[in-house]
Amino acid sequence: MEFRYQVYDQGGHLLTGRLESASQAEAERQLWGNAYLISRLEPVRGRRTWRSLNLVLFERVDPMEVAFLFRQLATCVRVGLPLVSALNLQRSAAGTQTLRRALAHIEEQIRGGSAVWAALADFPKLFPPLYVQIIKGGELSGKLESAFLRCAGYIEGEAGTRRQVQQALVYPVVVLLLAAAAVVVLTVVVLPAMANLFQQFNARLPLPTRLLIALVDFARSRGLWILAGLVLLFGVAFLLLRTPKGRLWRDRWVLRVPAFGKVARESALARFGRVLSAMVAAAVPLGEALEVVVSATGNRFFEARLREVKDRMLTGEGISTPLEDTGLFPPLLIQIVRLGEQAGNLAGAVEELARYYEAEVESSVRRFLSLLEPALIVGVGLVVGFIAVAVISPMYSIVGQIH
Repeated sequence: MEFRYQVYDQGGHLLTGRLESASQAEAERQLWGNAYLISRLEPVRGRRTWRSLNLVLFERVDPMEVAFLFRQLATCVRVGLPLVSALNLQRSAAGTQTLRRALAHIEEQIRGGSAVWAALADFPKLFPPLYVQIIKGGELSGKLESAFLRCAGYIEGEAGTRRQVQQALVYPVVVLLLAAAAVVVLTVVVLPAMANLFQQFNARLPLPTRLLIALVDFARSRGLWILAGLVLLFGVAFLLLRTPKGRLWRDRWVLRVPAFGKVARESALARFGRVLSAMVAAAVPLGEALEVVVSATGNRFFEARLREVKDRMLTGEGISTPLEDTGLFPPLLIQIVRLGEQAGNLAGAVEELARYYEAEVESSVRRFLSLLEPALIVGVGLVVGFIAVAVISPMYSIVGQIH
């Protein structure tokens, strides 16, 4: 097999390359024999056929189904059922063709002597590097059952947080949709009819009505240009934000937004703690664990700073001091990580941090929405009120003329 590696030599220089070896363990021994500190080591995958890829690309698998799969596999390992037989059972019970196809491939690979984690790595859409690394650590340390359970727990925790946010956003979304419907009805249906009536009576229109009619007329006469301009603007913004610099700028800006920035920061900290604790508890080397943590925070600005932490840690500086120097992590987190590092219980320390920040995310979301809801109601009330006044106020002028 061919492996791609990233290592540090004794002088602290980063080296990359490829090597041929019979197995992952043999490749690690070769690198260690050259006095290299391994940062990343992964097999070079050959090109997979369309048969193994097509459904994974086009059919979505619910993450909770993957969590259920991991829990079922953990149960099978606990009772002593061979993993190949367990995969066969789960394949027949899978709810989607994508998952059935993936499990068939994984079963075939394991029958051929492949490691479980290596077989899972063939399907990164279903089993991201985080899951693969946790299961790799569990497989190498003989704790495959607990590795499956950690993966399931992580998926369920992420799904729970996402579900809470979605439920909290239902009310603001409903208010916005109803307000938008009211504005459309008043400006597209009611206002034109009332404008004709005003003209028939030669009513003197108040300023709000004149402004609203001018705005609606402008939108009608220049509607295509406005639409084209908005499409162009959003298209350019979308393309710019897809670039590495654009994503970095966006994620850095998000952290500075009042109220919402606090939620984004605490979400990144919660992911950092949850992922790092799962990786360290699964006996994954800290260098490899940080490589996965870097891409798991969901924020490019955090990722850039965590890469610096990883590089400094691999040169022997530990993890707490580089984390502190980033300026992104609060003193409480730094202190707990330092204590866990000194006591040799880093997994337990960061797991407690993950629980703390998950609770803080939930609390911050509630506070953010408690501020958003009245602001939303006031804003919608002002818009709808302005339109209502602009439509109704000329009626008084008409009534006065009739008298």
